[in-house]
Amino acid sequence: MNLIPTRIWRYAALAWLGVVLYLTLLPFTFGDMSLAEAWARYQNIRFDGSGPRARQQWVSNVLMFVPLGFLWAGWWLHRVRSPWLQGGGAVLVAGFCLLVTASVEFLQFWIPNRGPSLTDISANATGGVIGVLAWLVSRVPVVRQAARGLIQRQHGPGAWLLVYVAAYVFVSLLPLDLVISAREWSTKLASGQWGLFVAEQGCWWGVRCVTLHVLEVLLMLPLGLWVAWRMDVPGYWSLLWAGALGVLLGLLVELGLLVTVSGVSEGASVLLHGLGAVLGAMLWAWRERLPWQWLSANLRSLLLAMLPVYLLVASLVVLAGSDGWATLEAAMAQLQSLRWLPLYYHYFIAEGQAIRSVFMNLGVYAFLGLGLWLWDLRRPAGAVAHRGAWAALFAFCLASALEMSKLFLLGLRPDTAAPILGVVSAAGVYLALWWMLDGLRWRR
Repeated sequence: MNLIPTRIWRYAALAWLGVVLYLTLLPFTFGDMSLAEAWARYQNIRFDGSGPRARQQWVSNVLMFVPLGFLWAGWWLHRVRSPWLQGGGAVLVAGFCLLVTASVEFLQFWIPNRGPSLTDISANATGGVIGVLAWLVSRVPVVRQAARGLIQRQHGPGAWLLVYVAAYVFVSLLPLDLVISAREWSTKLASGQWGLFVAEQGCWWGVRCVTLHVLEVLLMLPLGLWVAWRMDVPGYWSLLWAGALGVLLGLLVELGLLVTVSGVSEGASVLLHGLGAVLGAMLWAWRERLPWQWLSANLRSLLLAMLPVYLLVASLVVLAGSDGWATLEAAMAQLQSLRWLPLYYHYFIAEGQAIRSVFMNLGVYAFLGLGLWLWDLRRPAGAVAHRGAWAALFAFCLASALEMSKLFLLGLRPDTAAPILGVVSAAGVYLALWWMLDGLRWRR
């Protein structure tokens, strides 16, 4: 029996195709050009762009098409058992990905400021092929069994921690603009993007920077909790082991950032990783000393007390960088000129900056999903899946209010993608926690 129903593969594949078409055809302002002229120009497109910025774009395109290849292979081939038919189907899916990118690049001739090129086609096609190959690898019995165990929650916390750490490292290194030449390496070493303790271009002051480093510590708590739970040693030894593993993970991330063009690598961040892991181990080692009964009885009161603090921090993070108050006339003028298409303004900035903006919004509103899940633990029925809609609604309202308030602040512009990202983040966190601890299992 298939682990994931056909309709799930179909919905996911079609949804991601919609995402790809949306991102590649922004801003949906089409100019005048005859079909014959577009075809003539299309036949003469070339590889273009070089350097770190072009490499960021290339990697971003690859990553965008990996899910497309994987999901469409899953939709078309998840019921196929013959290796020969799977191989033939994989070729068809790869061809479909190539057709999608070729069609998109052709349509971009009608979109101002879009530059169709073989570079984009090669990146998109490469991503599609990688996605298809990933699907074929997932059909290998040992890999399939491991995936089944994860989805059905048959594996222990260690397996999920491994997935968590891998995802953390991957996200930390985005946009994966690796240094590939001696010249780039010498430029990197001569820049202020690295430091044994702190870097000249490091981010340590201001609400956003402080919040980022606090999150850096908090994200290491699961590692420390697992180490202390797994190791049958006295408390202080578990703290040492957790700290050592946190430092090693931080060292891996910072060395990875050192070999990327846009990354900022700092020794202080390594220590923060270790601190977060130690704090996680302390929570486990001293768990019996914590007033769990009191915390459980007063959970909702504590959440209500923390709500103003969260709203204040979220507002400061989202609204940071203002140059003062704008007049009502200026606010109305900006409102009238605002483009409401989500991610429209990301089209005009570098990939690295766009990625940071996306993850900032995801991080800010994830706490709403966590907070509502904790709140629902005191409900008689506990946390239930449909309550994720409330998390999404709260995130949408808060994000909309914060973004619209940017109209009255000089130097800021509303990000129309923020409410959508907030919905995805808050609902996603709520549903993930519900599924991991309270949700129904997938059956074989």
